[in-house]
Parts: sequence; C-alpha cells; structure tokens
Amino acid sequence: MNLAKFPRLWLKVNKTGLDSEFMKARFLTLLRISRQDLRGWQFRVLGVVAVLLADQASKVAAIAALQVGESVQLLPFFSLTLTGNPGIAFSRLGGVGPLLLVLLSGTITLFFLIWMLRVGRAGTALRGALVFIVGGALGNLADRVRYGEVVDFLHLHAGGKSFPVFNLADTALTIGAILLITDFLMHLQQEPQ
Repeated sequence: MNLAKFPRLWLKVNKTGLDSEFMKARFLTLLRISRQDLRGWQFRVLGVVAVLLADQASKVAAIAALQVGESVQLLPFFSLTLTGNPGIAFSRLGGVGPLLLVLLSGTITLFFLIWMLRVGRAGTALRGALVFIVGGALGNLADRVRYGEVVDFLHLHAGGKSFPVFNLADTALTIGAILLITDFLMHLQQEPQ
C-alpha cells in the first residue's frame, strides 16, 4: 500500500457513503512498515530533529529573555510576548488537564510519525508536510511534559487587531498542514475522473 495517497483514503466515497470495509483494511495496514516504506527515513528524521531543536532553542531563549506577560515590540506589527498556553489551538481544551492533553497529543503525534516513516518515496510536499507536523507536534509535546503547558512568544498584531501568541512549533504545524492540503489537492487533480 502506498501511503502517499493516504488523505484520499479517508475521503473514498461510494454511492452509499463511506466505504467502511475499505477504511478498515487501510487502517489495519497502517502499522506495517516495509523496507521500501523506510527509504529516506534518515532525512525525514533529521528534518524532525531540526524543527524540534529550533523550536526548543527559541523557547529557551524567550524564557531567558522575557518574564511571563512581558512584551517587547520588535516591529510595528511584531512583538515577543511570553505566555503559557495550557490548551491546544488558541487555548482550546485548557481546562482538560495536562495529562489528558499529553496523552492526546502523544497519540496524534505517534500517528503522524508512523505515517511519516511509511511514506517512502512519496511526493516532496507530503514528506515535507509530515516532517513539519511531527517536528512541531513534538516541540509542543515536550513543553507539555516539561512545563504542563506550551510556551508561546511570537505575537503578530496590526491596526488594533491581534493574532494569538504562538511559537515555532505552531508555525511548523501550520506549514505542515498547508503542505498536506497542497499534496492532497495535487493528487485530486491527477486522479482520473
């Protein structure tokens, strides 16, 4: 099975709706990893490590330079503002508790890690997407384990409007999501009608 086409597996539709047998068969093969799937895994793992190290180093620097709540404006639209985010995605699920969020984040990260190892010689957009997603997810997961919350410090604002404070891991996750959607749309266009 070629997992380069994995996003389309979840959207395969027959005349009566989702083809559950198809979905079940694909899900059961997810954990099997062949030698062909692992081609180039070293480069993907190095990419994940690079994203993780950049994220963690930037957070250490922000913690060393700023007090929680302190904001230093660097540009008219960009500041460094140190905050902690106990939730996910713009502080959602903040009241759930750190242990549950660590388990949830860890499970999702493991899914993407296995997918990343399985893509073999898939398209560059998919391989890059998974590297950014796994690296970013591990960066935020490391914060949850270490601090009980995610360290955020990058703050975009303009004209009285403010974007939620974020970090490099969030940026990597966003880039990964954009690449994943791009790969999915490219495969949809290539698929015969």
